[in-house]
Amino acid sequence: MKSLSTQATARSKHVSAEPAQGGLLRRVPLAPLDHELALPHPSEDLGLSGSTMRPPVQIKPDASTELEHVFVYGTLKRGQCREYCWPSPPVSVQPAWTLGSLFDLGPYPGLLVGSDRVLGELWSFHTDDMRIVLAVLDRIEGTNQVGEINEYERVRVAVTCWNQAELLASTYRYADHSVARQLAPVRPSCCVDGQAYVQWPSGSTNFADTH
Repeated sequence: MKSLSTQATARSKHVSAEPAQGGLLRRVPLAPLDHELALPHPSEDLGLSGSTMRPPVQIKPDASTELEHVFVYGTLKRGQCREYCWPSPPVSVQPAWTLGSLFDLGPYPGLLVGSDRVLGELWSFHTDDMRIVLAVLDRIEGTNQVGEINEYERVRVAVTCWNQAELLASTYRYADHSVARQLAPVRPSCCVDGQAYVQWPSGSTNFADTH
C-alpha cells in the first residue's frame, strides 16, 4: 500500500498548477487532450468571493429552461481557491448537504460513501451549460481523462437544501480508497437543530449566514 505522500507525489507527475484568469491556480492534466477547454473568469460579479459557506445567490432563471445541479464540498466552493474555475455563471448557489464520509487530503478533501451529513454547496446551471461545466470539472478533478487513472469519479447523489428540498446532483467521489483508508474521516464540527455535520475546511461555516 502506498503512503499518502507517495500517492500525492505520483499524482503530481500527471497534473500541473497553472494560473487561471483571476490569478488562481487550477489542476491541468499534462496528457494531450482532444481540445482545450478555457476556464474564463466569470464576466459578472456574482458575489462568489468570501467565506466558505454564505447565503444563497440567486439569478432569475429563464422559466422555460430546466436546471441541472452540481454539489461541491471542497476547493470549488465560494471562497476557496478554485471558485473562479467554473466556466459558466450559475443560476443559483446555495448551501446543501449529502450523505457520505469526508476525508481531509491536505490541499483538498475527498468524499466516499458514508452516513455523515457532508456540508457543501449546490451550484445550479441551465441544462445547455452543463456539457461545458462537467467537461471542465472533469479536468479539474482528474476524471475521465485519456490515459489517466481517475483521481475522482463523477456520480449522481441525493442532495438536501436548507429549505429541505431534495434533488439529484452530480458530484465527485474520491477514487483511491487505499489512500482514504490510511486516514480517519473528518469528524462533525458543527450542529444545527440537533443534527451534526461535517465539512471542509473543518469549522469554517458561519451558520448565522446559512440558516
